[in-house]
Amino acid sequence: MKQSLIIFFVMAIMLSLALDTPARADVTQHGISEPADDHGDSYGNATSVSANSSTSGDIEIENDIDYFNFSATSGHTYTIETTLGTLDDSDITLYDTNGLSVIDSDDDSGSGAASKLVWTCTDTGTYYIMVEGHFYASIGTYTLNISAESGGSAGDDHGDSYSDASALTVGVKKNGNIETGGDEDYFEFDASANVTYDIETTLKTLDDSALTLYKTNGFSKIDTDDNSGAGQASKITWTCTSSGTYYIKVEGDWSSSTGTYSLLVSIATDSGNGGNDDDHADNVSGATYVTIGSTVGGELETSGDLDYFKFSATSGADYTIEITLKSLYDSYIYLYDTNGATTIASDDNSATGLASRIKWTCTTSGTYYIKVEGAIASYTGAYSMKITGSGGDSDDTGGGTDGGSGGDESDGDYGDSAADSSPVGINTPISGGFTDATDVDFFNFSAVAGTDYSITTTVGALSNTVIYLYDTNGITEISNDDNSGSDGGSKISWSCATTGTYYLKLIGTGSYSLLVSASGGSDDGDATDDHGDVASNATNILTGTTVSGTIGDSNDTDWFAFTAELGVNYNIIVSHLTLDGSTIDLYSSDGVTFIASTYSTVNSPSSQIIWAATDDGTYYLKVSGLQGATGTYTITIKNTNADDIVNNSCFIATASYGKMHLPSLFDKIVEVVKGVLY
Repeated sequence: MKQSLIIFFVMAIMLSLALDTPARADVTQHGISEPADDHGDSYGNATSVSANSSTSGDIEIENDIDYFNFSATSGHTYTIETTLGTLDDSDITLYDTNGLSVIDSDDDSGSGAASKLVWTCTDTGTYYIMVEGHFYASIGTYTLNISAESGGSAGDDHGDSYSDASALTVGVKKNGNIETGGDEDYFEFDASANVTYDIETTLKTLDDSALTLYKTNGFSKIDTDDNSGAGQASKITWTCTSSGTYYIKVEGDWSSSTGTYSLLVSIATDSGNGGNDDDHADNVSGATYVTIGSTVGGELETSGDLDYFKFSATSGADYTIEITLKSLYDSYIYLYDTNGATTIASDDNSATGLASRIKWTCTTSGTYYIKVEGAIASYTGAYSMKITGSGGDSDDTGGGTDGGSGGDESDGDYGDSAADSSPVGINTPISGGFTDATDVDFFNFSAVAGTDYSITTTVGALSNTVIYLYDTNGITEISNDDNSGSDGGSKISWSCATTGTYYLKLIGTGSYSLLVSASGGSDDGDATDDHGDVASNATNILTGTTVSGTIGDSNDTDWFAFTAELGVNYNIIVSHLTLDGSTIDLYSSDGVTFIASTYSTVNSPSSQIIWAATDDGTYYLKVSGLQGATGTYTITIKNTNADDIVNNSCFIATASYGKMHLPSLFDKIVEVVKGVLY
């Protein structure tokens, strides 16, 4: 009888999950109470609301999403906006009558961090709204307001003069609507001297835009543009000469033009350091020197920006490296050994709030390196860093002697033989330099049979390299090259015949960046694919590093392999660049046994899995586009704190603005039913 009841309850629960039941009953797991859901998590379970109404909502748990539907009439203009209660920041997405096709979305065009959309309906029907927290950890209450006016006007979304301008944040899109012919939308933003900015529109239903940039007085023109952007969109690139608040006017290019658009002001990029005003270098070779006891300011100016620092430490001394957050929302720091590559420690949020802190005792005197980045690649903003401790600030070169000890030498050098070689991940650049004309640097990497590899160096104007590729014995030379790469760098193109560990020797002068990249393979024969489509052709990725990827078509999948240690917690993050959504699948060491997966929603910034390894070994990740999405992304694997894992459970999957699949779902349901029946 009990077995029949168990089967009945299991089937009922699985059916309710498949139907995405809107009501989430209060449950307790790992000692944590999860509140009931007030609104459904899919368009099939949306709460019906009406125009000219206000509805309360609550993002009760991380990654919760609330769906609503309402009836709209063709020709009527609707204002859809949130009023924030305890929720710190909201996002809203408007969907078509099928509940899937995105019409528009917004982050903070409303009051403060609230969201706001102004939309004119073209076909009468039932439309859908999704409300979510802007950050995956955002929880709290809000009110959804929908107002309507007939005749295509629901009020002006942005002021018609500089005195009524809407505030813009650099790097954050703002949606707008030219509601009537001749309408003008004004915006204001803060600019810094000697920084170059891109100001551009993205057209939605507006057919053609025009931009005007004004000085700080709000009426003296600096520049204008019609269609230097994509299609008929507008774009102005401008270098600020004096810090202050500047103004932008957006209008239709024709007096009769109406429709929606978005406006973005961003720091212009260049090929040198990834940002026109990058305050600290993105690599070890350009790291900023910091003295012990001092505080240095920094800013992650653009998505994916990295800031590198170096400091001198003395054996036996204790050091604390601590971040203080300013406009940066969440930081992550890494401490590297004297070679600038080997991770000693990393931290997400051991300091105040979401700031990072590392405490460390130096065992060998030398120059060590620090990398500061956003906890998610898309995070930008200002911070400060302070290094406290004793000793170690008298020499920024490390000053050690080359004793042939490989990747742990105090002069920041790499090993001088295959036996002392340092590992380099596939598609993961690594920086190095030669101490003198006799110095030799050795590296090793894992290669898969049938895969084509490109081994390249990037060198400075006064630098030179020669690469030697050796077989798995570290002795037999396969190939070598001096300057076949770009701008005097070296390049070897090679197809691996036998899976194994191969070796590289570099000689030369000055500094360099080494990159081993893989393309194609026996799985699909596609030499243009950046990462393999099966586990046997996975790209190796090191913990603490970020690798770029591209989902080239709707059937493309990218596989990665990484080494995990028993009991260590890992945070696997896929940050979306041009990719509109992703799915991550985690597999065990055989590349077949499924462990967990997560997926994001369309237009979300990222998806991630937080997971604790249950055994030492190599694990595999498969990244694919959500619902056939294509585009670029980055994948990062980080060590994370034990506090991030609830009661040391072995798995938590989270999706920024998305859903998660729990492993062994059937077993977990059976455990719940057993708990009820027994």
